[in-house]
Amino acid sequence: MQTFIVVILIAVATLYLGFRWMPKQGKSKLIEWLSKTHPALARLLPAMEKNCSSGCSTCGNCNEGPVTKTLKNQTKSITFIRHL
Repeated sequence: MQTFIVVILIAVATLYLGFRWMPKQGKSKLIEWLSKTHPALARLLPAMEKNCSSGCSTCGNCNEGPVTKTLKNQTKSITFIRHL
């Protein structure tokens, strides 16, 4: 019985991480399919969040365009001090 419970917990954790790391397009298709076939399950899934921790392509940082700052004038020297 203990092995069965551990297997179920690992399976649920694996499914959760799979959903968490799924791309935005895949999540939206899965939620759409679940809302049509199993509405009770679709309500259990978290809503599509727009933050950097919710997966790739949700925070919008990649779409800001090229970085205009150059690192040429921002370099600093580092001095290492060794205490004996």
